[in-house]
Amino acid sequence: QLRIRVNTCLDKLCDRDTFSIASSQLENMARNLSGEEISSFLNCISGIDSSEKSIARCYCVSLLGVLSAAHGDSLAAHVPRMIAVVISRLRDPDSAVRSACVNAVTLITASISSTPLSVILSPLVVALFREQDRNAQTGLSLCLSAAVEARRREIDTAEMNKLLPRISKLVKSNGFRAKPSLLLFIGNIVNCGCRGSVSCSISTAIEFLSSDDWAARKAAAVVLIAAAGTDSAAEFKTQCVSALERRRFDKV
Repeated sequence: QLRIRVNTCLDKLCDRDTFSIASSQLENMARNLSGEEISSFLNCISGIDSSEKSIARCYCVSLLGVLSAAHGDSLAAHVPRMIAVVISRLRDPDSAVRSACVNAVTLITASISSTPLSVILSPLVVALFREQDRNAQTGLSLCLSAAVEARRREIDTAEMNKLLPRISKLVKSNGFRAKPSLLLFIGNIVNCGCRGSVSCSISTAIEFLSSDDWAARKAAAVVLIAAAGTDSAAEFKTQCVSALERRRFDKV
């Protein structure tokens, strides 16, 4: 019965005349699901494929956030599935769908607090190192930043300090094209108190200050701002000032 009602509403999402009613009904269903109905509901909203209209694809991802806000920790067992749905949507050519993915990760991370942060971060990191599509690379980087910001106090600094050199190597590789977004993630790692790899983040940022990509140069400046507040930043002062002096006419 639930599956029929959900699928009927999903069909109506693709029609502008019925979108408002269908979306309202789906949100109401999402907020009032019983524990036994959650899995079936997730099956339905994750079944939307790329052939559907963008508005439907976007809204189905947004429903993950509605579910998270409404049910909180009772969704803990479903978090891996929800993150998998997000990852599967990140190749979408529509930036609105990718933005919905980032918002969903924020709500999943913040609302389902009983789930260890590693359960959310690990599949995103694995996908980041495997993904070749630029849209997905951008989305994964932004999702990682969103998750870290949502549970900043729970960051495992030791694990992040191990991850940062790998991330720095990835952002420099020719195969990784979403460099500005990943640089912003590096800045978020440093902002969360992961001081062990400050030298790595600073050297990476300085290298990208000379990039031809304006967005990458701007993101590199953000990383340097984050690193400036660390205890070990002083030893890199001369190196940073010299790099910034060479770019003093850059509008970044």
